[in-house]
Amino acid sequence: MMTRFSILLLLSLAACGTTHDDAPHAPHEMPATPAAPANPAEHAAHAEHAAHAEQAAHAEHAEHAHPAAAPASPDGRSLWNLDADLTLVDQTGAPFALASLAGKPTLLTFFYSGCTTMCPLIVTDVKRIEAAVPAALRERVNVVFITIDPEHDTAPRLLAVAAERSMPARWRLVTGDASSIRTVASTVGMTYRALPSGDFAHAALYTVLGPDGRVVHQLEGTGASIDETVATLTRLAEHDPS
Repeated sequence: MMTRFSILLLLSLAACGTTHDDAPHAPHEMPATPAAPANPAEHAAHAEHAAHAEQAAHAEHAEHAHPAAAPASPDGRSLWNLDADLTLVDQTGAPFALASLAGKPTLLTFFYSGCTTMCPLIVTDVKRIEAAVPAALRERVNVVFITIDPEHDTAPRLLAVAAERSMPARWRLVTGDASSIRTVASTVGMTYRALPSGDFAHAALYTVLGPDGRVVHQLEGTGASIDETVATLTRLAEHDPS
């Protein structure tokens, strides 16, 4: 018969037989591990993407400021031949035909009234060119601006622009349907495209047409030397029989 001491001894041994390892484990919270460095290849890809995005933004700005123009049509055709496919009007609202310029040299360029950066410089360049032509010959030179934004540059708008920018009344500011303007532009190598902002990225291109409507000379970029352009217009105007 067990004594009270024996019973206490047995209970004590049973309790010692349950080790720490046999007891249920409370979940351990792992110490926070510092984030592993980004994969070098992935980091490089992200960096390259960011660089390309920045480069694209700079390229778009550069195109708006100093874009390259395509070369003029090399076949030597007269622009007068385009008239059958064009619908154009000048700032007075009167129908405009390229052939109406025949018999005199023409300084032709492109702009749009909403442009506040390059286009004012284009207007300034044209004024410089005309002023450098001998005074006795200036009336023998046609000056034509064609808008690349016909949706907003209606004839009344162009008439207002002519007054705002002190353009001589004899200068022709031309608008029309978008297809007609694109046709004239592509024929002389003028490049432009609409931007999401509503502005246009475009070249600054000055084209001299001979009295027969063929491209004789081109000048690209604002603020460039106008000497050759002036010399070409002067030479052609001197041979004007009128």
